[in-house]
Amino acid sequence: MTIGLGTDVWGMYKTVETCLDQLDYSKANPWLDDFSEYAVDTKEFQQKPVVSAEFEIGDGLAIFGIGSAIFGIYSNYTSEFYYYFLGRSIAIVVARSFTFIDDMFELDVITPMPAWERYPKA
Repeated sequence: MTIGLGTDVWGMYKTVETCLDQLDYSKANPWLDDFSEYAVDTKEFQQKPVVSAEFEIGDGLAIFGIGSAIFGIYSNYTSEFYYYFLGRSIAIVVARSFTFIDDMFELDVITPMPAWERYPKA
């Protein structure tokens, strides 16, 4: 539980850090002042997350989170009261393993996409 809490706190920290970086960039480059569909090339302002090939603390926390969920599978199965929490632990292991493998081996199965490309104007 402590490791799961740690990974959640780390994820929230990284989210806030990313948002603050993007806010600082937006304040330094006030492209909204002359906002027009044709006045601004939005490709210049897109910042996509870059996955590094180095082992970082987030990778270590992901491994601990997967290990914690594997322990959850074991403990829920041996308790014989395992219906919901066993399924939850299995789903967590599958999802975290999938995203971790995609991140570490740069498979690009999960590709980030800015909202203005995902949901175009009708």
